Amino acid sequence: FYLTSAANVLIYYMLKFSAENISSSPYLSCWLLALSDVPSAVLIHFCSKFERRKVNFYVQLIAVGFCYLCCTWENVRLVSAVLCMAFAAVSFNYVYLYLAEVYPTTMRNRVTAGCIAVAEIGGMVANPLVYTTNVWDILPFLIAATLAVGPTVASWWLPETRSSKLPDRLADTLQIVYTDEERPFIVENSIAVEEVRVV
Repeated sequence: FYLTSAANVLIYYMLKFSAENISSSPYLSCWLLALSDVPSAVLIHFCSKFERRKVNFYVQLIAVGFCYLCCTWENVRLVSAVLCMAFAAVSFNYVYLYLAEVYPTTMRNRVTAGCIAVAEIGGMVANPLVYTTNVWDILPFLIAATLAVGPTVASWWLPETRSSKLPDRLADTLQIVYTDEERPFIVENSIAVEEVRVV
């Protein structure tokens, strides 16, 4: 989740900061990039209700990387930047949805605060990366598309949490994350005791 938060915020703010490089009219690109947040709020609402979370989150991250890679072509740069902004906003909201559904109540606030802190670091790194256009025109787009690969690969191992009860204890989280065969801990009365496996 930390890697996904940092990469999403970095990509989001790199697009915001490089609005003047996206199209010939910086006003049009700023306006369209700001407008892309509206459909993303609607999209997260409908996608979270009707689709499986894991697959949807994975598809959103792939779409972010693909759209950012498409920003390297000047003919489709504005359209792909607007789509990338929308997908980045949706996948960033999915991080918070997953945090609430995977972590127990006692850990939820700490993990969310950690994701926010790491996301702020991604936002700080975004501004200097925009100035790599002085080296090569498409270098910031290639860097951000490469950074989108890590969260995409890491999200494959996330559990499916749709229609599951919010976990209150560590035992509830382990029931969501692992099946009976995979569960590495025996949890009784919220005290985790490591299971000893005899080979």
